Amino acid sequence: FDKASEDVRQKADDVQTNLQCCGLFSYNDWEENIPDSCLCSRMQEDEGLCQTVSYRSLFQSTQQRKTIFSKPCFPTIMHFLLMIINVVMGVFLTLGMLAVLGMILSSIMIQQMRHRSRATMLMTVPAIFTAQPPK
Repeated sequence: FDKASEDVRQKADDVQTNLQCCGLFSYNDWEENIPDSCLCSRMQEDEGLCQTVSYRSLFQSTQQRKTIFSKPCFPTIMHFLLMIINVVMGVFLTLGMLAVLGMILSSIMIQQMRHRSRATMLMTVPAIFTAQPPK
């Protein structure tokens, strides 16, 4: 990410801020320029979401320490993508099953309309619901 364009870095910062993660696979994706979107707050540190890393900046000769999010972004992004894919597949599967059910029922109705002389097996009104002849 460190050598990516400014637009890509800005989007990565937004993702890291929202998902509370750092780097695609690890914080090393940023090399020595870990952005502020990776930094943890004191409350997040207390929750155990963070790790402390040491690194050497290009312009400084001393080691610096930052507390950053410990989890990478890739597993979280994949989790959300797979969840969306599962929902979409469920919707399409349901619509497909409804279409097949509609074709089956319409085929039965067409068959019954073509052969009126045969006793119908489906789509008949049971005898208990037919009106009794007047007395």
